Amino acid sequence: MHDEAIARELVVMAERDQAMRRQAAADGSASGGIFDRPHAERLREIISRIGWPTRSRVGDAAEHAAWLIAQHAAGDPAFQERCLALLLEQPASEVCPHHAAYLEDRINALAGRPQRYGTQLIERDGALVPAPLADEAKVDELRHSVGLGPLAEYVAAASRR
Repeated sequence: MHDEAIARELVVMAERDQAMRRQAAADGSASGGIFDRPHAERLREIISRIGWPTRSRVGDAAEHAAWLIAQHAAGDPAFQERCLALLLEQPASEVCPHHAAYLEDRINALAGRPQRYGTQLIERDGALVPAPLADEAKVDELRHSVGLGPLAEYVAAASRR
């Protein structure tokens, strides 16, 4: 790992993000995204300096943290698109394959476009269901191609939470 200080910083930002979201869910507040903008800005600076934070550069946990920050940067779709492009440029060994799938689906769902992998769920009639899909017949095949399990199992697990 080359950039231990950046790795620590990314992990701390992701931990803060998740703690804030858990607290917002527990108390019903709408402050679930209070750190999204400053974290995205800092990730933008990190990317300008080192490129996408890959596994070999920052380690698995920090690579995951960078993706999480990008995933939650919903207020800046252009930045999310840039992060997706950077993720897709990396060799499979350098990034988690799930990350590009989740980020692509998040970008598409937020833009009102159908998603490919079914990672984004919405509530409909009191139940969680996938946001609109581009190709329902191929979704499990696409999920399998990036190491995700069947969509029905994903929805069932999310519904139990």
